[in-house]
Amino acid sequence: MKQIIIGIVLFYGLICNAQPSEQIDTLKIKSVIYQSDTLIKENWPAEAIFKSKSDFHIGNMKLEIADILAENNYIFYIVSDSNGNFNTLEYIINKSGTINIKFSDYEFVCYTKNQTKTVVLDANPSFMGGDANAFAVWVNQSLVYPELAKENGVQGRVILEFTINTDGSVSDVSVLSGVDPSLDQEAVRVVSSSPKWTPGILDGRPIRVTYTFPCVFQLR
Repeated sequence: MKQIIIGIVLFYGLICNAQPSEQIDTLKIKSVIYQSDTLIKENWPAEAIFKSKSDFHIGNMKLEIADILAENNYIFYIVSDSNGNFNTLEYIINKSGTINIKFSDYEFVCYTKNQTKTVVLDANPSFMGGDANAFAVWVNQSLVYPELAKENGVQGRVILEFTINTDGSVSDVSVLSGVDPSLDQEAVRVVSSSPKWTPGILDGRPIRVTYTFPCVFQLR
């Protein structure tokens, strides 16, 4: 009897930092790159970037945080300026403990005393009241092994990426590493049909989180 085995879910490196509501992070600016030129200190008047749960202060700019997406060692903040213009601020945590902030044509290299290399959410996304393994079980129960793939003995690992949105819905399901079109499509179909999750929480608000999910098709 041929059986279908689905691999355990592996969720990699959420990089968000839970801080008290009154917390303001002071990110000391080590260097600034404007487009391709490194600016000397005299050409950049600010010595630090200040980050709270709701905004960034860069020089004389105040950028309100409208949305957040976490992915591996990156956080993408959707921010708005005083004129209501929206832009993306890229927040990268490096293994060295420094932080790169990319905004507009600038890239700031910063450091902070209390910065850790791995940051965590206030609350991780959860699936139907369970942990990541609950999603693996649901996928296993929902997947239908394509008949042609079974007949041809096709098996292997399909690596997917997907995003859990602030309302808990799953979107942007894509194949990072495929095996066979029929297996790839079935893995995408099942993950795309996922019931809503309970979203992750950062700084007291729901956050979009991108996950990597290995799905193993194995015949026995």
